[in-house]
Amino acid sequence: MKKDFLISVLAVLENDCDIIEDFVRETSQVLSTEFTYYEIVLIDNGSQDFTDQKIISLQADIPNLRLIRLSRKHDLETALAAGLENSLGDYAVIIDVSSDPPQLIPKLIETAIQGNDVVIAIRKNRENQSFIRRYLAIIFYKIASNLLGYSLQPNATHFRVFSRQVVN
Repeated sequence: MKKDFLISVLAVLENDCDIIEDFVRETSQVLSTEFTYYEIVLIDNGSQDFTDQKIISLQADIPNLRLIRLSRKHDLETALAAGLENSLGDYAVIIDVSSDPPQLIPKLIETAIQGNDVVIAIRKNRENQSFIRRYLAIIFYKIASNLLGYSLQPNATHFRVFSRQVVN
């Protein structure tokens, strides 16, 4: 049985013309199977390729696909803020089109529905990264945790869900 929540899936894009169609079709399939109401909000963060034209052509086939074009390239947080500001959902899912699997969206939403206003995905390992990058990440998170006075999760990702209360 499909859930009656409005789900907003947000992704910031930068020169992702080659991968956006597969991402949109896969995400739309996952959402339409699990949820009655959903939207996919794509934020074009100053792409120099044909990302925006690809999305416009996909809008003819894919229902609930929205495009926000930023006037120039901004940092990730500003681009995400633009997406969150324009999202309509009871829950907003932030996803990276190049690395996060859309198949996990229902599981993250289910965790949020159980009373968690913020759900953050944790990667199981960093084996796809070089040894140097993994080592530097460990050092960074240890230093940052000590300076801040609380433990930071070194394998946290940008793949997360926010309730409408948190977004507001």
